[in-house]
Amino acid sequence: MPNIYRLVDEVAGNCVLSFLEAYSKHNKILMAPTDMVKTSFIIEEANYYYKVMPFGLKNVGTTYQRLMDKVFSHLICKIVEVYVDDIMVKSANPGQHLANLTEVSLAIRKFNLWLNSEKCVFRIDGDKFLGFMLTKRGIYLTYKIARSSSICEAPTMPRRYNN
Repeated sequence: MPNIYRLVDEVAGNCVLSFLEAYSKHNKILMAPTDMVKTSFIIEEANYYYKVMPFGLKNVGTTYQRLMDKVFSHLICKIVEVYVDDIMVKSANPGQHLANLTEVSLAIRKFNLWLNSEKCVFRIDGDKFLGFMLTKRGIYLTYKIARSSSICEAPTMPRRYNN
């Protein structure tokens, strides 16, 4: 999984941003033939196993991240940052942003991914991402993160360490 702080640093400071959200299609990722047997289950009529990755497996998120890294491998750190199903298209100048969006949409179409249109935001100069407010002027904490870190109480019981 990518480092969240590196992603936030890479996206902050760009002039124009677009935030896209892909539908999590982990159930479209084919299982390796050697691993299909490991997902077997029994019902009264017969034994079955999954041919695609089922929901609830331990490494589904990591596998989906690897898929997204493969889809955008030629664009990551240049014009795109990806965290699981969140895709951020960044541009240093507004004139280049449409070309960047076109390049990202070609990659999305090539691998038959789907975007959640209700959660996509285009051509903005700042928005919340992974708990941080990103703008062209820098990175700011959102109220939720600032509040949660300020209400932490100091430990009251001394901690015992085993030597």
